Amino acid sequence: RTMWRKQSKLRILRHVLLYDRILDLFEHNRAAYQWLPSRLRSKVDFGPYIFPNAKIDYSGHSIDKVVFYGSVNQRRSQKLASIPDGLVHCVDSGTFGDPLNQTIKNHLAVLNVHFSEGVYTEYPRILSAYLRGKTVI
Repeated sequence: RTMWRKQSKLRILRHVLLYDRILDLFEHNRAAYQWLPSRLRSKVDFGPYIFPNAKIDYSGHSIDKVVFYGSVNQRRSQKLASIPDGLVHCVDSGTFGDPLNQTIKNHLAVLNVHFSEGVYTEYPRILSAYLRGKTVI
């Protein structure tokens, strides 16, 4: 199943100009950036080696709910609405940095609801959960 459509050159250019670093999790996508000047191309790192070498232990929790964070589209909204009340805490959109990290640390686990069908993983959510000692559901 097709996962994502090919990014346009305009979108790639906009991202490398806007952000300090870009992480593309697939080495095979390197060719998509070859047209960029070397100065911009050097801002792109390729994965999937994003996890630390040291083992992170489960950190415990103070809230007996799983936490979901990320943008909520129609698909995610439907999935989240199908979960019984009181099991999931949904973080307000736009929550980042220390407030998000503390919220993750306080909860039992992190809930991953795919943004679209056919997406097999969302590395940033898995990484942020792991770094805070949480499992991903």
